Amino acid sequence: MHLLDLNSDVLLLITTFLSRPDISKLTRTCRFLHDALIHRLLMGTVSLTRSSFAPFCQFMQAQSEPDCPRDLTPFLRSLEISIGPNHRYPMSPGETIQAFTDLLSNARHLLSLSIYWISMAFTPERLQRALSVPLPCLQQVTLHDVTAQCRDALAMVAPQLRTISLCMSQDFGDSPLNRRSLGHVDPLPFLHQHRETVTSLKLLQVVLSDGGEPVPNVRELTILSFSLDNNDTGWAAPLIHLFPNVEHVDLWNLYTREGSSPTRNTDVHDRATISTLASWRSRSKDWQRGHGTWTTGLRYLRVCSIMDLYCLGLSCQVSRLDLYIASPSLEITTAALADCRPRCIWFTISSPNELNVEIPALMGSVARTPSVIHLMCNIADGMMLYSDSRDLLVRLGSLLRETAVTNVVIDIREIDFPERGSIFGQPLWDVTSTPRSIDGSSEHPEVLRLLGHGNTKLDRVFVDYQLGGVRAWEMHQVGKEPRVRWEEVEPTRVREIMVAEGLARCNAWTVPGF
Repeated sequence: MHLLDLNSDVLLLITTFLSRPDISKLTRTCRFLHDALIHRLLMGTVSLTRSSFAPFCQFMQAQSEPDCPRDLTPFLRSLEISIGPNHRYPMSPGETIQAFTDLLSNARHLLSLSIYWISMAFTPERLQRALSVPLPCLQQVTLHDVTAQCRDALAMVAPQLRTISLCMSQDFGDSPLNRRSLGHVDPLPFLHQHRETVTSLKLLQVVLSDGGEPVPNVRELTILSFSLDNNDTGWAAPLIHLFPNVEHVDLWNLYTREGSSPTRNTDVHDRATISTLASWRSRSKDWQRGHGTWTTGLRYLRVCSIMDLYCLGLSCQVSRLDLYIASPSLEITTAALADCRPRCIWFTISSPNELNVEIPALMGSVARTPSVIHLMCNIADGMMLYSDSRDLLVRLGSLLRETAVTNVVIDIREIDFPERGSIFGQPLWDVTSTPRSIDGSSEHPEVLRLLGHGNTKLDRVFVDYQLGGVRAWEMHQVGKEPRVRWEEVEPTRVREIMVAEGLARCNAWTVPGF
């Protein structure tokens, strides 16, 4: 059978396995394939640089000619544009910006728009004029390297935006090269027209205070680099005041009004340092006693370190807490967990040395925090390949016995290491879909014995193989006998349990270019 004998549905299915350049070559082979597949070039996110911008505009203009079979503009739904300096390209910045404005004026079905390195290409007036074209379907906007002078950039955008991402930059002069330094800027003026509609907000390099109009409908909040307008309030105050109904918070890098970071490179054995951290925690506690906190708590909180969590000084419950850097201080870790009383904690083991100090301090604090019943342990790349895997799990299992934890997730990032199959069992692609009872047989993965030995509270163990899916085992009683056995959970139930218990994997937000 010839390729051209296939119907359109099969051809479209084939293109899902091809890259955009491959589809482009295929559409240039004949008129039939061009007409059938040309719109696939616009599926997904279209990323343009200054050098590729003019050819793309010519392509879109050619497809809008009267003799073309269809208008492609409805298929352009997601657009990323980076108009940085490119001295090898003859098109001037002014011509590029005009072409960008013309492109947007025809992209009435656009859902997502991202613009990078704005201060190097746009004046505030040009940016506002470009975004003032009618975009009735637009729901998501990312503005990167945007200065305070562009505060009205979103004023003319139809008020239906659901997701706004802002990477702020300081304006240090008239030259574009002088405006490249990132700096903390108040983002609230950018949000004024969209306060009632935005539900997801992502901010980089911002300064916040406990004043100003709240953004009441934000449910997901990510802030990378957050400094205070008023040191007396602490860091929790602006978040609680401005985002009263937020449920998911992703918070990295806390700074004072002066630009210092008391939570970084701290010596937990220095009493003066501990006193300074405690004063920041007290400020947040005092503000919440006078103004209140999140009444229903948070469903999810991700912070960089225990030190950040401690200085936040929250007075509300957090269902799930993600930590990247533990602390060797049992005192600070216990106080930080007592503040937010998490039900589930995700943490990472990135080096064998952490098993000597930081992880025992964390687990000791978990033993003192009865609210913690779920743990998610991410074992970093290289740990299984270059360390004693069994010893790691034995030490983790002994720490677990002192806690109230009932569900444990082990996240294995290593694609291949010699003991993977014997310790953790095989990924889903290597096993049948039929669940197997495991009662001390040779099929029993060692991870169950290493973690569960002597632990009467442990009910479930999950092994997340990354690309290999997730397997889980439950502890069951055998008749009326006191002894129990491990039994594998059906694959269809594993994800249901993980979602219901708040154990699903969460991805970090990253900023392109950083």
